[in-house]
Amino acid sequence: MYLDENRYSTRTREAYLSMMDFFFRYFSDKDPMEISNSEMSRFIYEFIIKLGYSASYQNQMISAIKTYYSMMGENALNIEVPGRPRRTRSLPKTFSKEEVVRILNSSGNIKHKLLLWIIYSCGLRRSEVTNIKLKDIDRNRSIIHIREGKGMVDRIVPVSEKVWHKVDEYLAGYSPREYLFEGQTGGRYSSESVYRVFKSALVKAGIRKDVGVHSLRHSYATHLHENGLDIKYIQELLGHKSTRTTEIYTHVSRRNLIAVRSPIEDLDVK
Repeated sequence: MYLDENRYSTRTREAYLSMMDFFFRYFSDKDPMEISNSEMSRFIYEFIIKLGYSASYQNQMISAIKTYYSMMGENALNIEVPGRPRRTRSLPKTFSKEEVVRILNSSGNIKHKLLLWIIYSCGLRRSEVTNIKLKDIDRNRSIIHIREGKGMVDRIVPVSEKVWHKVDEYLAGYSPREYLFEGQTGGRYSSESVYRVFKSALVKAGIRKDVGVHSLRHSYATHLHENGLDIKYIQELLGHKSTRTTEIYTHVSRRNLIAVRSPIEDLDVK
């Protein structure tokens, strides 16, 4: 299948298929190859813009349509999809270093503690931390392989010695079989469980902010930026395809990626 061959993520595949199902039902009496520009514009306006869907959803719908016509070959590319809406770009929500200390020290459960430590100290997304397998951990090189991150892009992230001590402590008490973090019945730890661990940590830390787990990743990038790390290294560590995505943390400096010091080293966490 085209989406599989081009390494689209499971979530993207499901979203595209759902959107195109809606698209085909709307044009059920028409050959997709005969849809005109005006008809396409009417569909986008009446069922996407007029109904108040977010700019993000509008963009994904347009991407799904374009992907379908690309898949059908060059002759199908005559259809021009209306211009993409611009998403408002807000500043990422982050924690101060003092708040991160309180969050990372909040849990007495070593599994929950390590989960939060790794998310922050490696700048991971929720899906990335739950995807870590034991075989992805390279203690000799002091790195973790992050496989099939956003956009199905693999990367490596350096791991602090401080974090390795927690990994050892965790593995001494738990015996995961495949994934570093597993559920009670085995298998990959759920994204919902990560969210609950994070929210519980916020409560224990006395932090009242309307934020998600991703704020730990934002904080990691921000603290690296504050430490003077070059934007290109931050981009690579975060797994961003373009520096444009990372520019919000911009600060020009030159460092060697291998020698990157994790911001967790400067925190009083135990």
